[in-house]
Amino acid sequence: MPNPPPGLDGLKPIVAATRDAFPDLHYVIESIVISDGHVAIHTRMQGTHRGDTVSVTGVDFPLGLNVI
Repeated sequence: MPNPPPGLDGLKPIVAATRDAFPDLHYVIESIVISDGHVAIHTRMQGTHRGDTVSVTGVDFPLGLNVI
């Protein structure tokens, strides 16, 4: 989706496509930092690439990403 609309209308198709590609996707919260009224959450995203994406065919390959 090259130029999704802002807000939830743009986010929903991205989440749906991600869930189709990684049906067992889940997040693990590693840490939460609160400072000066701001919050940062370090999560680990894990799943298996089973479904097709825009340019990549599902290959049944595990994926893990650290996300802040």
